[in-house]
Amino acid sequence: MGEIYADRSTIEHLHEDRLLEPFDRAKRLELVRKEAIVEYITRAALQRIVSDESVWPHFANRSGLEKFWALTAGEQRAIWGPPVNPLDGLAEFDPKYIHDGNLSA
Repeated sequence: MGEIYADRSTIEHLHEDRLLEPFDRAKRLELVRKEAIVEYITRAALQRIVSDESVWPHFANRSGLEKFWALTAGEQRAIWGPPVNPLDGLAEFDPKYIHDGNLSA
């Protein structure tokens, strides 16, 4: 997660060239892998918040969020449920289906 945060910061500060140049397939595949993890975490969290009415009050506004984060870890887990496993987002990740931009090859 630390690497993902660092990459996000690099991109946010308009230095994506540092991640993309020179072209390195392995490095780019690692970025795609990290993107799949972030997307999965986001979708899983939003799905849990939207589909479970008992979770709604804790994420509906700042007051609810502050109260949620003030709870003990055990209380949070009782409300939220089991942690989201970020690596579940890689279940179908297969680099062989990712081309390098050369469609004629």
